[in-house]
Amino acid sequence: MRLFLAQAATLYDYPGIQAAFTPCMQGRWRPESSLHATLLFLGDRFPPERVIDLVRRCDLPMADAYIKGIERFSHNRILYAASEHPTLVEGHRMLSSAFEMQPHGHYIPHVTLMRYKKIETACFEKEKTTAEAVIAGKIEGGLKLMRSTLTPAGAVYDTLYAF
Repeated sequence: MRLFLAQAATLYDYPGIQAAFTPCMQGRWRPESSLHATLLFLGDRFPPERVIDLVRRCDLPMADAYIKGIERFSHNRILYAASEHPTLVEGHRMLSSAFEMQPHGHYIPHVTLMRYKKIETACFEKEKTTAEAVIAGKIEGGLKLMRSTLTPAGAVYDTLYAF
């Protein structure tokens, strides 16, 4: 069971983002209903009951955060919507500490939009510049314990608990 802690994400014009970036890259877009910002990936290290108990003990700074800009992680070919909101970074740090896990070197709050196979860099850079000028959506304040199940059609997410 692959568990993670996340906040829901809403994009104001996901079809528009898809239309703008589809000519630039090949890959599979995440369904809009599964968009989220992961605060901490736990994998199979903890049972759900333990996760719920540890999170309840944390006084996490939960706040809505705006999404602005589209970016990519080239090392694992992920296209994402970005949010550099301080409460997301602090939430990641606090949860990492609560679970006695080392925080990632530089946590980048983001909403995964697709894993791409090919990219036309010039096209991507042009669309990225256009997207930077717009608030694309928001990450909502409530935290959820979610499970990821890998299938041939991609990851399927379900919420096990809402805090």
